[in-house]
Amino acid sequence: AAVGMESPWGVEYVYYMPDIYYMPDSVTMLSFECFKYCGFKKVRLSNNLTRLPVYLFDSCHNLKEITLPENLRNVAERAFWCCSSLEKINFNNKIQSLDLCAFAHCNAITKLVIPPSMNRIEKYALSSRNIKEIIIERYPDQKQEIPCSFVKTWYDEKAKPIIKFKTVKR
Repeated sequence: AAVGMESPWGVEYVYYMPDIYYMPDSVTMLSFECFKYCGFKKVRLSNNLTRLPVYLFDSCHNLKEITLPENLRNVAERAFWCCSSLEKINFNNKIQSLDLCAFAHCNAITKLVIPPSMNRIEKYALSSRNIKEIIIERYPDQKQEIPCSFVKTWYDEKAKPIIKFKTVKR
């Protein structure tokens, strides 16, 4: 099943949303801009999603916390663009990449924990003016290095957060 605008199944754009939205696990894909401007505060996405599309939650100003589905591998470009109230991102242990500006302008985020599965974070993927601390988890056999262009994540070089590495068990 699919949810969103112009899906192969003809599902229309979703207009009216409650504060809390629970997506059934029967949903396996979403189309771009599917929840743009929605009023969600809390979202539970289908655990069968492996990728979040472009502009999925664009400008959802009420969204405070998102737990990424357990099978999600990639968050597409600008999927959470300008979610100004987003305070917390709960990454799963299978997430591998964040595309360009995936969480850009989510300025309520102050702390991030990046799981060991993350191997690619594109430019400005986590650009928030208020991030103070980033913890990058790594397994004992992994190099303690910052994933790819992660160092070019901040618009304001004077406001760089503290980056710490934490070794975790498999």
